[in-house]
Amino acid sequence: MAQLARRLRVQPQRITVVTNGLTIAQELSALSDIRVIMIGGDLRAENMSLVGPQAEAMLAGIWCDQLFLGAGAIAEDGAIYSRDDREASLNALMLKRAAHRVLLADSSKFGLRTTYRVSSIAELDVIVTDAGMPASWRDRLGRLPKTQTRYMDAAEMVA
Repeated sequence: MAQLARRLRVQPQRITVVTNGLTIAQELSALSDIRVIMIGGDLRAENMSLVGPQAEAMLAGIWCDQLFLGAGAIAEDGAIYSRDDREASLNALMLKRAAHRVLLADSSKFGLRTTYRVSSIAELDVIVTDAGMPASWRDRLGRLPKTQTRYMDAAEMVA
C-alpha cells in the first residue's frame, strides 16, 4: 500500500483517498491535489492502521469508486486472511463499500493462512502481484471467472 501512495506522489491526481493507514495519510498529506479522509479507530501499531467499531461506523457512511486492499495472507482455500480480527472485519466492510476492488499482494502472501477470514479472492475485480508468482497459483488465478490478474516486476511496482 505504501508503494501505491509513493506512486501517487510521483504521479499526482485530483482524487480523494479514504484510508485507515497512518503511513498512507502521512505520505499523501503534502499533495495539494489529493484530499485525504482518515478512518478513525483503535491504533493497530503492527502496521500503523486504525481499526475497530469506530472505523467501521465511519466507513459505513462512505462509498468508494475503487478500493486498493493489501493482504496478509491468501490461503489455499482461495480466501484472504488477516492476523487481526478487527482488521479482517474492517477489510470485509471495505470490500462491500467499493465499486471496483483491487487486491495488492506480492507472491509471498499466496499459500499462507492466518487466523481471520476476510473474503474470497473470487469477489475481487483485479489482483495485482509480482512476476514471481508460482505456476500453480498463476493457473488458479487465471481460472477465476470475473477476476483479472496483473503481474508486475519490481520496477513497475515502485515506479
